[in-house]
Amino acid sequence: MTGPLAHVKVRLAMPRTVPDLCTPRVIVMERLPGEKLVGAVMRYYRQIAESRRDCAGDGPSRSPPADAR
Repeated sequence: MTGPLAHVKVRLAMPRTVPDLCTPRVIVMERLPGEKLVGAVMRYYRQIAESRRDCAGDGPSRSPPADAR
């Protein structure tokens, strides 16, 4: 894997399509349990931001406003 997250060790599962339920305009995929990829990526970058704030000595870290999440 290449890119900014290449060093992160994660297991990634891709849902399979359900061909009998798909049409030319709709794709149906199985539902997978667990954390969504976007959630894992956001958590990763929040951790980086928190560690940089801690190193910078900017004081206590704050959570982003609720509408920014």
